[in-house]
Amino acid sequence: MDHFKSDASHSVGFLCSGGDSCGMNAPVRAITRVAIARGLKPYAVYEGFQGLIDAGDKMRSFSWDDVGRIIHVGGTILGSSRSAAFRTIEGRRAAVRNMTRCGVDALIAIGGDGSLMGADTLRSEWRGPVSQLVDLGASLAIIGPDSTPPIVKDITDLHFEGMRYVTLCSLPWIFDR
Repeated sequence: MDHFKSDASHSVGFLCSGGDSCGMNAPVRAITRVAIARGLKPYAVYEGFQGLIDAGDKMRSFSWDDVGRIIHVGGTILGSSRSAAFRTIEGRRAAVRNMTRCGVDALIAIGGDGSLMGADTLRSEWRGPVSQLVDLGASLAIIGPDSTPPIVKDITDLHFEGMRYVTLCSLPWIFDR
């Protein structure tokens, strides 16, 4: 995360994907607290890649307190799932749209091989869905601070030059029985 400027214009999303395993809350806590310390806005994605597609209450900003007292909790507080929809271009386009809506320009996937492959597919295809959304003239409800109503803007009006690329990090999480 060193290459990001320390301003709140960058957001980092994180998710747990596949089957959950013990200790997954440790990286959730670490990612949240390091992001906050570096001036980034952390977004938790519930239910893995499916949460990126569904958005709504499946994506929310996290605070320091949101990750207090979670280390001892088994599995992951975010939930984890496998997503058939994410394996389609339409599903990944929805994920890109929702990430862009929240200003998430970095994503950390915590999981095994499937999670790593899903994150790599999203990274390699990122420009396609962004360009398609611009070409379609899609609109987004831009999420602001919790106290303000969403602002609807056309994607072409957004800071899309800054969203032409996404930074991805995969954190392999292997629990050997």
